[in-house]
Amino acid sequence: MDRVPDGARVLDVGCGYGAVARSVALARPQATVLGVEIDAGRLAQAKAADNPPNLSFAAADATRALPPGPWDVVMLSNVLEHLEERVAFLRDLLATARPERVLIRVPLFERDWKMALRREVGANYMSDPEHFIEHTMAEFAHETAAAGLRIEAQSTLWGEIWADCRPVGV
Repeated sequence: MDRVPDGARVLDVGCGYGAVARSVALARPQATVLGVEIDAGRLAQAKAADNPPNLSFAAADATRALPPGPWDVVMLSNVLEHLEERVAFLRDLLATARPERVLIRVPLFERDWKMALRREVGANYMSDPEHFIEHTMAEFAHETAAAGLRIEAQSTLWGEIWADCRPVGV
């Protein structure tokens, strides 16, 4: 939570049932947190939870429209791999949300030696059939840079890339 300052305006894109947004709102009670989700069932589940007063949820297709910025922090937790046009999406997100920081989590292709072998022989290696990609470190670096993001900090944890990014020029 040290990457989200108290008092920040936080947008959780593709919030699912709201677990990440809820954890941020609870840890940062002076922050304003909005989770957006396209799936009506997940959104209903997020809204029905025991949510703190600084957390709200809204229906949105983040590939078409987002609540207008500026947002201090935008979170994308297991979202990018579901999008085919990731660089264009990130560019639009930066233009619309105008964040100071973008926190991204995506599945790491190099999580297991078997992934490379499966890809080489043409077998399915994705952890979800709805994924367009599971990033290598190089692919992730290339896509974030092409979108206008600078990786400030990055780690791998539980087979995922966790990155703290800033728009270039911020």
